[in-house]
Amino acid sequence: MLHAWREWVTSLPVEMSSSIAFLRRQALPEIPAPLRGTFVVHVRFSSLCSAADAEVALAPIRALAPTVLDTIAEIPYRDAGHVHMDPPEPLPWVEHTTALSSFPAEAADALLAAVGPDSGSTLVLAEVRALGGALVEQPPVPNAMSGRSARWAFLAAGAGSPDSAPCMAPNATTSSRTSNTGTTRKPVPREPQHPTSSVRI
Repeated sequence: MLHAWREWVTSLPVEMSSSIAFLRRQALPEIPAPLRGTFVVHVRFSSLCSAADAEVALAPIRALAPTVLDTIAEIPYRDAGHVHMDPPEPLPWVEHTTALSSFPAEAADALLAAVGPDSGSTLVLAEVRALGGALVEQPPVPNAMSGRSARWAFLAAGAGSPDSAPCMAPNATTSSRTSNTGTTRKPVPREPQHPTSSVRI
């Protein structure tokens, strides 16, 4: 699946994007029943093209393996975060991310050995995201966006703090503890603000 996705995603038009993730889900009630206590491969996909074009693009991926959950649907942009199926409630985790200039077959094999279904890994998430596309193009007005030369991004996450995810903590003193609603670093004390005077995101 990983090797097929690696080749397929590079053929997508610039209006489409995808990532692939290895997920180890705990048997928790908030997790969809088919995913509880399982290891699954999750292909994330987004498209600005027509629904018909998206179906054609997805056909080769759907043909590779049985589908556990198929959540492909037309959704408003405000719901784009649902593509990753993150839990709705805040959860503590520790994560590391790196950018890659290439993702050859040898790298895919190494990833499978490290975090695949038979690896014994305890990571909750390991994801490869395809970059490039419009990100590579220089805008008419120069800006400070970095990493335009990267073609792939890799993210790995373990549940809990660095202490409870030792495989993620070789540089624990410089890593941040995050949740799906923002950082859990100790906040800087601030004066109370009127609720209508600012917006917190």
